[in-house]
Amino acid sequence: MKLYLFLFVTVGVFFLGCDLYPQDEYQEYYVVEAYMIAQNDLPPIFLSTTAPVSSRYTFEDYAVVGASVKVELLSGDENSTIQ
Repeated sequence: MKLYLFLFVTVGVFFLGCDLYPQDEYQEYYVVEAYMIAQNDLPPIFLSTTAPVSSRYTFEDYAVVGASVKVELLSGDENSTIQ
C-alpha cells in the first residue's frame, strides 16, 4: 500500500511540476535534405520549407522550386575554414 502511495505521489509531482511550454507563432524555415556517403559523388539535394503543426507535410507541397544550393567543403582542421 505504501508503495502505491509513493508511486502516486511521485507521478503526481512529476505531472503537476511541469509547466506547459507556450507555443510561439509559426515561423517558416528552409530544410535542406541530402544523403551523402563518403567517397561517392554528391547526391541530389532537396530544398523545402517547414509546415505548420496543424498541416500534413508532403515534400511536393512544400518543395522550393528553382532554388540554387551551394555546397562548400570545410577543412578537417580545428579552424574549419572553407576550402
